[in-house]
Amino acid sequence: MYDVVEALPAPPLREYVRCYHYARVDLGDAVIRKPLTARPEQMMQFNLAQPFAVVDRRSGAEASAPDVVIVGRQTRRNLDLRATGRLITLTVHFQPTGFYRLFHVPLRHVTDLTPDATDVVGVDVREVHERVVETPDDLWSMVAILERFLLTKVSDSRPLHPVQSAARSMLHGSAPVGLGTMAAQSQLSVRQFERVFLEQVGVAPQMFGRIARFARALQSKSDEPDRTWSEVVADAGYYDQMHFVRDCRAFGGDTPTALMRTWIDCRP
Repeated sequence: MYDVVEALPAPPLREYVRCYHYARVDLGDAVIRKPLTARPEQMMQFNLAQPFAVVDRRSGAEASAPDVVIVGRQTRRNLDLRATGRLITLTVHFQPTGFYRLFHVPLRHVTDLTPDATDVVGVDVREVHERVVETPDDLWSMVAILERFLLTKVSDSRPLHPVQSAARSMLHGSAPVGLGTMAAQSQLSVRQFERVFLEQVGVAPQMFGRIARFARALQSKSDEPDRTWSEVVADAGYYDQMHFVRDCRAFGGDTPTALMRTWIDCRP
């Protein structure tokens, strides 16, 4: 059994949060392993049932995921996720600069990491988790609890910065060509634009654009498996198929075909 429901945030939170995802999976005795590849999403995930294991690819060491985990932007495949039994998760998908604005945490500090949320945003999130666990089958009650917590951060949030618009354009493949153009549209010098982008998004703008393109290609192939790789990578903005293959190695540690077999949908 696999069930996923998406919910949009309340209007006061939409400039910070893209959406919420509630997922419920019953694997029984089956064990699945999924790679955590490079991806442009930045999330906070509440584990409401049996936790999944986080596997370090280099050492092979396993650890249970925290009750609430911050998933920083990933620039390479450092971890794999291993799961069995019954999984229930509630995930907050943030706007590109939303987490930074609400919690004042420079996103570069969590890039390529998956820390316990209590270490990043404080112990209050533990109480939110406890209350959400009490209503695991009522999505709207869970979202209401979560939003009361997020709304307490809005009054002290950081102001909206033009890099948010630039990052959103990159996510959708509609960013203007060239770092200088994006900086000019944000009314910043190139150096200022790069510094603010790294602070609020967590990676350099060039890297963010590459990761967003890589994710768009895999997602497009996942949505339309009958399309050829040549068509998919051209639409995603790659020069040629070998250019995409190199990104698959760099960002996912595997071939395009192998990654497709284990791809985790990263769209809200």
